[in-house]
Amino acid sequence: MKTLDNISKKGPITGLLAGMLGASKILSPSPIKEWFKVLEKDILDKEVPSNLSLKNRMEAYLNGFTRKRYCWYDLKNSSDLDLYLNDFTIQLIRTKVHKNSKILSDKELFFNYFKEKGLVDYSPKLYSVIKSRETDGYKKIDELSKKKDKVVLKPLKGKGGKQIYVFEKIGENFLVNDEYYKSEEVKSLIQSFNDYILTEYCDQAPFLKRIYPGSANTLRALTIYQNKAPRIVHSFLRIGTEKSGVVDNMSQGGLTAEINMRTGELSKGAEFLSSGKVKWHDKHPDTQKEIRGTVIPNWNKIKDKMLDLFSDLDDFNCVVWDVLLTGEEDFVILEGNNNCPTFRGHQIHTPLLKIQDFRNFLATKNILSYTC
Repeated sequence: MKTLDNISKKGPITGLLAGMLGASKILSPSPIKEWFKVLEKDILDKEVPSNLSLKNRMEAYLNGFTRKRYCWYDLKNSSDLDLYLNDFTIQLIRTKVHKNSKILSDKELFFNYFKEKGLVDYSPKLYSVIKSRETDGYKKIDELSKKKDKVVLKPLKGKGGKQIYVFEKIGENFLVNDEYYKSEEVKSLIQSFNDYILTEYCDQAPFLKRIYPGSANTLRALTIYQNKAPRIVHSFLRIGTEKSGVVDNMSQGGLTAEINMRTGELSKGAEFLSSGKVKWHDKHPDTQKEIRGTVIPNWNKIKDKMLDLFSDLDDFNCVVWDVLLTGEEDFVILEGNNNCPTFRGHQIHTPLLKIQDFRNFLATKNILSYTC
């Protein structure tokens, strides 16, 4: 009956698929059940191009991809479909490969982890933890803003660049994410917060500021550990836009540019559209500064220094590190991700199973896409 109800409400194709998935979720074990949750959400997503044929939709689903990824990666016209890490396999990685995810999903634990490792110089300073709508949260921000140029407030647990605030004191008032707020408005804003951390604002390297100064533009380094030895298998630069605001996240409208691991040269930038399309940029759409062909200064020294640091952060199997370059050879680690990355920022540029080291790593963990 539920399937018939779905058909009447959503149309024959979507309704039938949703009904079938509802039954499958009951019968299937995790992590397959988790994939069915992703698939059901995808079926109900109305922003994906409606002209995607039933044949293409079924090809996407049967190969473990959501429709958006099928469109973003242009798998309809790709001969490398089996080299892309699909959504089903990503669920397996999250549940069977990652370890110590709790450290990375809680920012207070993350800062304490760096402190225990004696690596506080490689992370922004943690000033305070604001919990349970603290009434003195405003006082903390006001005092710090008088001493510092800017401070950052972000959720203890969160992803996608949501609810991140940059505060800057301007006279008796504030700039909050580049918008003017009166002190009373900031007090009201702070009192609505639950479980946030207040951290140092780290300024980015000059070449990043030239490309786009409105956000901290971070490097993402997909790093695997074998016998506790790290290897960066792929990396890209996230670049903010006017659309993404003070963050550079892809989900907020930021761009991604692949980094040539040998030379440090950037590719053209990819912008993910909610329709499932990708818009490519040789130049930044707002500043008109070159993206494609820009070379990260002192790339090989930075890469070696990152690998040296990552060798001390050896309590994980696979992490996507968010790195902010702050100078010629300097950087800080803003966070690590191993329980939420979808890998789309990597795979829009390179199918990850095309990288033999990563493929071998997954094989040692008994995790490989069933399309391989």
